[in-house]
Amino acid sequence: MIVMQKINNNVALCKDDNGNELIAIGKGIGFPKCPYELKDLNIIQRTYYGISREYIGLVKEIRKEVFEEVAKIIDYTTSQLDVELNPNLLFTLADHINFAIERSEKNIHTQPPYIGSLTYLYEKEMDIAKQAVVHLNKQLHIHLPKEEAASIAMHIITAEQTSQTGDKRPQEMQMIEQIVSIVEKHFGISLNRETFNYSRFITHLQYLLKSLDRHEEKNGESGHLFETLKEEYPKTYDCVLEIKAYIEQVFQHQLKQEEMLYLMLHVNRLTSRERI
Repeated sequence: MIVMQKINNNVALCKDDNGNELIAIGKGIGFPKCPYELKDLNIIQRTYYGISREYIGLVKEIRKEVFEEVAKIIDYTTSQLDVELNPNLLFTLADHINFAIERSEKNIHTQPPYIGSLTYLYEKEMDIAKQAVVHLNKQLHIHLPKEEAASIAMHIITAEQTSQTGDKRPQEMQMIEQIVSIVEKHFGISLNRETFNYSRFITHLQYLLKSLDRHEEKNGESGHLFETLKEEYPKTYDCVLEIKAYIEQVFQHQLKQEEMLYLMLHVNRLTSRERI
């Protein structure tokens, strides 16, 4: 293996025997003058292929211990998820954690707006991220808030999506957030994303969006009930009309009366409980 460029004393840009570039982490690997041939491969602790060069400079800005603990988190994530993760995750997540630590030390705390949807749409990733926060706090003797799990989960989800073609989950989450925003705007409310009421609504939206994505046909004699709800709850109907327009724009698929009724029932159920 040829060590081509020092990043720091323990991290270097290398080239393997097949001519492939990689980032190698190992004690003292960057200390000798580069380039040089590394004969003792036992000093290498980790290797990362496919790293974009623009991320390499981050190593100099990020605490060594942060890289080490983030690498452990990624190892655990890989063992728990049956997907391939983008190799750049090590750098993007380490950079985020490094910045989160700086914000925490300055007592600056923010809560991601998508935390509610993540909890229900990406349960496995959120569980991993929650454990990651506990792990980081313990190993680095820091005090990241539990809400930081949402941001960690988003980095994991993004790393999944960039390594898989055809995965539509980020689009689904974006659509759900937009639909929730439409509901909040129409009814002048702020939905509590940590309630069962909200999680149930999200689940029903997921069912609807998945069925639309699969072009599943919905048949049913819903005319009378639809008209009854339309007259009794005009505000709900107006809200659903806007949701309908948004969904049709994304899917290029016209919502049928049965699907609109489905939305009216669940929007009305959600908002009536929120207004109690």
